[in-house]
Amino acid sequence: MPGPRTKTPAENRWLASTGAQVNSMSVAPELVIANELGIPCAALVVGHKLSHPDHPAPDRTGIAESLERSRAEQLAVVEHFLASAPAVPFANTLFRFS
Repeated sequence: MPGPRTKTPAENRWLASTGAQVNSMSVAPELVIANELGIPCAALVVGHKLSHPDHPAPDRTGIAESLERSRAEQLAVVEHFLASAPAVPFANTLFRFS
Protein backbone atom coordinates (compact mmCIF):
# COMPACT_ATOMS: atom_id res chain seq x y z
CA MET A 1 0.00 0.00 0.00
CA PRO A 2 1.27 3.49 -0.65
CA GLY A 3 2.44 5.16 2.48
CA PRO A 4 3.29 6.14 4.98
CA ARG A 5 -0.33 6.29 5.98
CA THR A 6 -2.79 4.12 7.83
CA LYS A 7 -5.15 1.96 5.82
CA THR A 8 -8.87 2.49 6.31
CA PRO A 9 -11.04 -0.32 7.74
CA ALA A 10 -12.48 -0.81 4.23
CA GLU A 11 -8.99 -1.20 2.74
CA ASN A 12 -8.03 -3.69 5.46
CA ARG A 13 -11.21 -5.72 4.77
CA TRP A 14 -10.48 -5.69 1.04
CA LEU A 15 -6.86 -6.75 1.56
CA ALA A 16 -7.94 -9.61 3.81
CA SER A 17 -10.54 -10.71 1.24
CA THR A 18 -7.82 -10.95 -1.43
CA GLY A 19 -5.79 -13.28 0.76
CA ALA A 20 -3.19 -10.70 1.78
CA GLN A 21 -1.37 -11.60 4.98
CA VAL A 22 0.78 -8.48 5.21
CA ASN A 23 0.06 -4.91 4.17
CA SER A 24 3.19 -2.85 4.44
CA MET A 25 3.15 0.81 3.57
CA SER A 26 6.78 1.44 2.75
CA VAL A 27 8.83 -1.61 1.75
CA ALA A 28 8.43 -1.52 -2.05
CA PRO A 29 9.70 2.01 -2.88
CA GLU A 30 13.12 1.35 -1.37
CA LEU A 31 13.45 -1.95 -3.21
CA VAL A 32 12.52 -0.39 -6.53
CA ILE A 33 15.14 2.34 -6.11
CA ALA A 34 17.82 -0.13 -4.99
CA ASN A 35 17.06 -2.30 -8.02
CA GLU A 36 17.29 0.71 -10.35
CA LEU A 37 20.70 1.50 -8.87
CA GLY A 38 21.85 -2.09 -9.34
CA ILE A 39 22.09 -2.76 -5.62
CA PRO A 40 21.26 -6.38 -4.78
CA CYS A 41 18.73 -6.40 -1.96
CA ALA A 42 16.12 -8.39 -0.12
CA ALA A 43 13.10 -7.28 1.87
CA LEU A 44 12.21 -8.46 5.33
CA VAL A 45 8.82 -7.61 6.75
CA VAL A 46 8.23 -8.24 10.43
CA GLY A 47 4.65 -7.61 11.39
CA HIS A 48 3.93 -6.12 14.75
CA LYS A 49 0.18 -5.62 14.88
CA LEU A 50 -2.97 -6.87 13.25
CA SER A 51 -4.68 -4.33 10.98
CA HIS A 52 -8.16 -5.74 10.75
CA PRO A 53 -11.44 -3.93 11.40
CA ASP A 54 -12.83 -6.87 13.39
CA HIS A 55 -9.98 -6.70 15.93
CA PRO A 56 -9.51 -3.77 18.29
CA ALA A 57 -6.39 -1.68 17.81
CA PRO A 58 -3.80 -2.10 20.58
CA ASP A 59 -3.19 0.70 23.02
CA ARG A 60 0.16 2.49 23.31
CA THR A 61 1.62 -0.10 25.66
CA GLY A 62 0.46 -2.95 23.42
CA ILE A 63 2.07 -1.34 20.38
CA ALA A 64 5.34 -0.76 22.25
CA GLU A 65 5.42 -4.39 23.41
CA SER A 66 4.58 -5.61 19.92
CA LEU A 67 7.35 -3.51 18.36
CA GLU A 68 9.87 -4.83 20.88
CA ARG A 69 8.93 -8.46 20.13
CA SER A 70 9.17 -7.72 16.40
CA ARG A 71 12.57 -6.06 16.83
CA ALA A 72 13.89 -9.14 18.61
CA GLU A 73 12.50 -11.46 15.92
CA GLN A 74 13.92 -9.33 13.12
CA LEU A 75 17.36 -9.29 14.76
CA ALA A 76 17.31 -13.09 15.07
CA VAL A 77 16.29 -13.54 11.41
CA VAL A 78 18.95 -11.11 10.12
CA GLU A 79 21.70 -12.66 12.26
CA HIS A 80 20.78 -16.15 11.05
CA PHE A 81 20.67 -14.97 7.43
CA LEU A 82 24.05 -13.24 7.63
CA ALA A 83 25.63 -16.26 9.28
CA SER A 84 24.30 -18.93 6.95
CA ALA A 85 22.91 -17.61 3.66
CA PRO A 86 24.96 -18.15 0.49
CA ALA A 87 25.75 -15.25 -1.81
CA VAL A 88 23.05 -14.65 -4.41
CA PRO A 89 24.03 -13.36 -7.85
CA PHE A 90 22.30 -10.22 -9.02
CA ALA A 91 20.23 -11.41 -11.98
CA ASN A 92 17.81 -8.53 -12.59
CA THR A 93 17.83 -6.73 -15.90
CA LEU A 94 18.59 -3.04 -15.59
CA PHE A 95 17.30 -0.62 -18.17
CA ARG A 96 19.14 2.69 -18.28
CA PHE A 97 18.15 5.59 -20.49
CA SER A 98 20.35 8.60 -21.09
